[in-house]
Amino acid sequence: MRTKIAVFEAVVLGLFVSTVLAEEQEPIDLRLKWQPGQTLRYRLALDATTYVEGQSMRLALQTQVDVRVVATAKASDAGAWGDRTDPDGDDLSKAMSSGEEVMTLELIQQPVVTTISLQGQRLVMTVSGDDVTASVNGRMMSQSELAQFRNDVAPLQKALKAPVQLTMTRTGRVVRVSGLEGLDPETKKQLAMSYFDSFQLPETPKRVGEQFLNTRQLGSLLPSQPNASSASVSGTLDIVSTLKMVTKDTQGRRIAEIHTPMKHRFERVPLDEEGMMGSMDFDMTCTTSFEMDRGTITAENIRGVVVMHPEKRAGSPDSIKTNIGASFVLVEMTGSQEVARGM
Repeated sequence: MRTKIAVFEAVVLGLFVSTVLAEEQEPIDLRLKWQPGQTLRYRLALDATTYVEGQSMRLALQTQVDVRVVATAKASDAGAWGDRTDPDGDDLSKAMSSGEEVMTLELIQQPVVTTISLQGQRLVMTVSGDDVTASVNGRMMSQSELAQFRNDVAPLQKALKAPVQLTMTRTGRVVRVSGLEGLDPETKKQLAMSYFDSFQLPETPKRVGEQFLNTRQLGSLLPSQPNASSASVSGTLDIVSTLKMVTKDTQGRRIAEIHTPMKHRFERVPLDEEGMMGSMDFDMTCTTSFEMDRGTITAENIRGVVVMHPEKRAGSPDSIKTNIGASFVLVEMTGSQEVARGM
């Protein structure tokens, strides 16, 4: 009898292991399943501490952005692009030629709260489309004291007030941005690339352990400056991601984890708005959590270090080091068929 039980257990165990291995080897199609009428709310948090010549400054930023799915269409349909006055080059051409399905997304940006801590001083500033408030060590600034800050954050305020629409493929590739026409080209580029630019999913199904490649324009990663050489912001950078594992969360939903390391040295690039040139070392890792059943990215977490080495000139430091932590987390998802809160 005990022999029969042992044989039965071995058979069951063998079937279980075979099933698990089969599931693990099954290619996974990681595509966004967002549909018209759905709204997703993401919370963005950034924490960066910069060290230079024995001093440190900490910057923390928090905000939320609502993403409303307006419509879906084939990229080859002329109606998907309106008048096509501002196409985004190769990405748009690629989407149209492949006949991919694209989504039109409307973004509603919530107020941005920024905290800067430096030498015992703590500045907290809240910027909305209509107002700017700030305090230093808990004391609210007067309107006259806020005058300079208002000038500095004017581009951000314009962006907060502007209706922004993205056209995105099901694999998370942004192919067009509209609604930022009132901003200068540099601000428009930086804001456009900040929206979901890292939502890069594989274009073909992948098994656990397999890698996929994304090619990014260096111009989208680095600021351009009038006195910077063309080589500093041209060219591309290949970024390799790996589908690391598939797990289940506390609610039993299947979560695919994607790991994306980025380690690269940029030579002779602009390091600040004043045109200071130098080299820049990136050592970052992004971990993306993708909920397979509902087809949505639930979280992205970025951790790493950026070290800048300014070119030698009077008064310039030898190096500037910044420790960076950032997260982009889904906090609410509503649609015609379901409502999910407090994720």
